[in-house]
Amino acid sequence: MKIGILRETKIPPDNRVPLTPEQCRQIEADYPGIKIIVQSSKNRCFNDKAYTKKGIAENQAKIIVCEGNFHGRTITIVSMSTDPDAKKDFGPFTPGFITIPYNDIPALEKELKDPNVAGFLVEPIQGEAGVFVPDEGYLKKAYDLCKANNVLFIADEVQTGIARTGKLLAVDHEGVHADILILGKAISGGVMPVSAVLADDEIMLCIKPGEHGSTFGGNPIANKVAIAALEVVKDEKLAENAEKLGQIFRKELKNIDSDRIEMVRGKGLLNAIAIKPVSYTHLTLPTKRIV
Repeated sequence: MKIGILRETKIPPDNRVPLTPEQCRQIEADYPGIKIIVQSSKNRCFNDKAYTKKGIAENQAKIIVCEGNFHGRTITIVSMSTDPDAKKDFGPFTPGFITIPYNDIPALEKELKDPNVAGFLVEPIQGEAGVFVPDEGYLKKAYDLCKANNVLFIADEVQTGIARTGKLLAVDHEGVHADILILGKAISGGVMPVSAVLADDEIMLCIKPGEHGSTFGGNPIANKVAIAALEVVKDEKLAENAEKLGQIFRKELKNIDSDRIEMVRGKGLLNAIAIKPVSYTHLTLPTKRIV
């Protein structure tokens, strides 16, 4: 199921789900500056803005993505993947994506010079790639570059969001306020499938009534479950707990006296161990990461 949490503003009626004033205030307090949390399509959101606001010629909008990304398994999402296993026997693919190395500011700066770029889609920490934590300051620099070039900064926090990395959102570590925020999984506390796209009016209202729909969009049960889960995260200080335990976890792992451990990395309770390969006369075991 998917979630739609909307204030009584100018939202298209087919996406509106009534909430109490207290619930609206809670959502806005937890996500400062966000007016809308709505089940939607991230591609639809920033492509609509590209054409209606930025004035990109029809069918010319581009989205910058990163090598090693994992954003899902549908055809357009797989089109931006660099995993050959994900693409094998799955084409034809959707065009319009520019792929750059992750954690590479000069590469992003170069591609942002293209006037047809509409958005930069990035995971604050690449989970499926092996919990790849970027350099300190990478997200803030990327965000600032996007702002300077009138490009949307889209944070995919399906894996990193909702207290897992020691902050409510992983972008909070660098004080970044994403133009579009994508959430899922943890937003329901694991009770039921829920996903959400967050943005403000300028972006979300590019989608007009009847232009986008979903079978499970605006599900009232999903609404209540997600709100209850967010209350637990806040009341039980789960973000603070993840930060504290994560530091202990990584410290103790690094104290293990083993030449097999190549690297320990992560934030909060999202962590990985890189294990050195072991060679035998008849067998070579590849490097494995335990997440």
